[in-house]
Amino acid sequence: MNKFGVVGCGKMGTALMIAMKDVLNVPILCCDVYLEVANKLANALGNNATATDCVEDIAQNCDVVLLSVKPGVACGILKRLNTGISKVIFSIVAGLSSTDMKKAIDNGTEAPAKCEVVRMMPNTPALVGASAMVILKYGLNTETQKLAENIFSKTGECYFVENESLMDAVTGLSGSGPALFAMMAEALADAGVAEGLSRNLALALARQTMLGTAKLLEVQHPAILKENVMSPGGTTAAGVLAAEKAGFRSAAEAFVRAATQKSREMNH
Repeated sequence: MNKFGVVGCGKMGTALMIAMKDVLNVPILCCDVYLEVANKLANALGNNATATDCVEDIAQNCDVVLLSVKPGVACGILKRLNTGISKVIFSIVAGLSSTDMKKAIDNGTEAPAKCEVVRMMPNTPALVGASAMVILKYGLNTETQKLAENIFSKTGECYFVENESLMDAVTGLSGSGPALFAMMAEALADAGVAEGLSRNLALALARQTMLGTAKLLEVQHPAILKENVMSPGGTTAAGVLAAEKAGFRSAAEAFVRAATQKSREMNH
């Protein structure tokens, strides 16, 4: 890797780049249609980074690229990235298949495509170095897989899947999942306030309870964890029964299924 480029300096692109900056021991080029946005990220990354609003600068100078843009503009940018110069493109574009990305690159110029495209799906906890990053392993050579692990492991935990059809479910569960957890935290806090707690205390308790439970889930299966908390005839048992009657489990399943289906639709 000689120079790393990022196209799209929004929230997710910025979160990933800041998490990775300590392992990117090469010059970094930040590109965004809004130059001030690219400059903001470059300044955050330090002296090793510069900014541009021209995709061709990335195409001509960077051999590893992070593509972090909206699905509607991604294919057009991929066409411009193919200049016949060998590069690896890590794409976190939601719903855009490897096949479509490769077609876009092949149609970009008359130069033979020398771009390896890697489909990935992070989530917003990358902002605090706690992303669940899923990488499509199918078709990757060993060198690219190691490169992906080396740089993206700094954003959180990295997981690999072999089958691209699973990437839609990944998008539905971990890509969109933080919103569901945020809704749950908000609902727990609201209920605490309704029962007399102050807003600050209710939010703090909801947040710390979710954080602590997440740590427990690293060593305990969810069913066992729930069983350990649920004493016969106790408060947790009453709460679980009420949540089940209110459709809590069905709502969570509906969230993931709807988000997954939306990802599939974006592929067509």
